[in-house]
Amino acid sequence: MKVEELLLWGGVVVVVGGLAYFYITKNGIPTLPGIGGGGNGAGGGTGNGGGGTTPSPGKPTYTFDYKFGSKGSGNGQFLDPHDVSFDKAGNVFIPDRGRSDVQVFTHDGKFIKKFGGPGKGPVQFNVPYSTAHDPNDNFYVSDRNNNRLQKLTPAGAFIKQITTAGGKSLNRPEDLAFDFTNGDYYVTDTGNNRILKFDKADKFLLQWGSKGNGNGKFDHPHSIDVGPDRNVYVACGPIVPIQKFDGTGKFIKQWGTEGNGQGQLRSFLEHMDIDQFGRLHIINNDIRPIVNVYDLNGNWLTQYGNVKKGSADGQFSEPEHVTCDSAGKPFVVDSGNFRIKVFKPY
Repeated sequence: MKVEELLLWGGVVVVVGGLAYFYITKNGIPTLPGIGGGGNGAGGGTGNGGGGTTPSPGKPTYTFDYKFGSKGSGNGQFLDPHDVSFDKAGNVFIPDRGRSDVQVFTHDGKFIKKFGGPGKGPVQFNVPYSTAHDPNDNFYVSDRNNNRLQKLTPAGAFIKQITTAGGKSLNRPEDLAFDFTNGDYYVTDTGNNRILKFDKADKFLLQWGSKGNGNGKFDHPHSIDVGPDRNVYVACGPIVPIQKFDGTGKFIKQWGTEGNGQGQLRSFLEHMDIDQFGRLHIINNDIRPIVNVYDLNGNWLTQYGNVKKGSADGQFSEPEHVTCDSAGKPFVVDSGNFRIKVFKPY
């Protein structure tokens, strides 16, 4: 198998058997699922979901792989799980709004540790909503009802909190996403109907948005991610179109219509994730609990899950977040079933 690489900004184009694949780099190391059996580590170490079959760069098919979790307050159990984030070793970090903590699991779902608890102090949470790791593996939590972001070390120790930006206090921030090419990150300051941009040193850079339903306006901006094109994608809960911006907040386009047809969306929209192949996964609401998958121009590719809620392996009940590992496997927070469900692409 011939593998050729062409380094680009924030990524690498890999040519395998005449087909070109784009992979995002993290700290200068490309994530290459299915090539060399590795993960994020050089030499094929224990990366995020390492090994396995490389998914098609076109229209994939997703099938159920495995699940973990159950209802309860014990280790490895959930009351209201809400997001998934991966560290460099592929460990899985899951904030729980009901427990007010974060639990850490191995990639296959074995409990490792937990940290946090209810409160307003350092490493305490009041509705820990979304999580993300930066290029240095520091861990950020949108501590929604405390109106702040908390920045923690990879081990879960407190570094700092961010409570203001652009001369205004944060108001129920719900999501954040990193541009791994330079460490900048974007935050949905949901209660203020704006998007915030910070640099890797947590310096506030710019903001955009105001309340409304036109281009560049928001009504409850609920989900955000950065694509391999470095553009920023935003979804509002009660408004169906997904909006696309450049890194300065300039509006590019929007797509999506509300309905039950193929490729349509139903509000309230839940969260999205863009995998390293440039495919945007977004969760519908619980009326039609599926995950729709689009390319970054808004063309619908496929869906997974079932249009009817349920507890079977391929069904969801109140799905909240989806995050793809470096092998392209979506980890779906199936909150109503108190589980994380993992799918594999073909």
